Amino acid sequence: MTTKTQSLLVFLCGTFAFVWGAGTAAAQTILTVAADGSGQFKTVQEAINAVPQTTRFDQPAIIRVKPGIYRELIYVQHEKRFVHLIGEDPEKTVFTYNLHANMLGLDGKPRALHPDESLASIDFADYEPRSIASKYSPNPKFAVRLLVDDPLFKVDACRVQRRGRFHLRSESLQILGMVRGRLQVTHDKAELALKAGEFCLLPASLGRVSFLADAAAEFLHVQAALAHPQT
Repeated sequence: MTTKTQSLLVFLCGTFAFVWGAGTAAAQTILTVAADGSGQFKTVQEAINAVPQTTRFDQPAIIRVKPGIYRELIYVQHEKRFVHLIGEDPEKTVFTYNLHANMLGLDGKPRALHPDESLASIDFADYEPRSIASKYSPNPKFAVRLLVDDPLFKVDACRVQRRGRFHLRSESLQILGMVRGRLQVTHDKAELALKAGEFCLLPASLGRVSFLADAAAEFLHVQAALAHPQT
C-alpha cells in the first residue's frame, strides 16, 4: 500500500468514526463540548488541550461534541493520538474553517491546493480499524482489494487497468477518494471530475452512478453500513 493510499485511508476511517460514532470500552477521560456553553468546553480545541497524554488504545479519551457549528482549526498532538471525537448529531455537529478551493490568497490570486503536503502531515499508524492484509482481485480491467471491513463501513482499494466506464449502485452513503489518475463521475446530467487528492460524497438517494476512469487510475471506495440492515 502506498503512502498516499495509507494517508487517505486514515482520513476516511477517521471521518466515518466521527460521523457514525464509535463504540468504546471504559474511557479514562470523557469531555463534553457545546458551542452554547452548556458543556465543559465551548471549543473542540480547548477539549483536546485538556486531554492527558496518558491515553491508551483500550482507554481512549472521549470528546462528545453537541450540535453546533465549530469554526476552528483543530490540532491534535501526536502524544494524544488515542482520542475519539463523537458528534451528537451527524447533521447538526459541523466542523469548519471556511477553507475552500476558490479562496483568494493575500496576493488576490486563487490559492494553490497542496494535497500531497496535506496527506504527508498524517504521521501516525496506530489507527482503527486496522487495514486487512489482502490482494487485488485478478480482474484484468477493474481490480478490487478489501482494506477495511468494519460494522459501520467498508473500504475497498480500486485499480483501473484499462480506461473504461463503470457503474456503482448502493442503498447507503458512499465516498470516493482519488489516489492516482482521474475519474469522471456522472449522475443524470450532473458531472464531476476528480483528480488525485480529491474526494466525492455520493448520497444513498442517488442510486446508480456512472464514472469514466483513466487507465491506471486508483481510488478508495468507502461504503457506509445500512442504518437498518435488511433481513
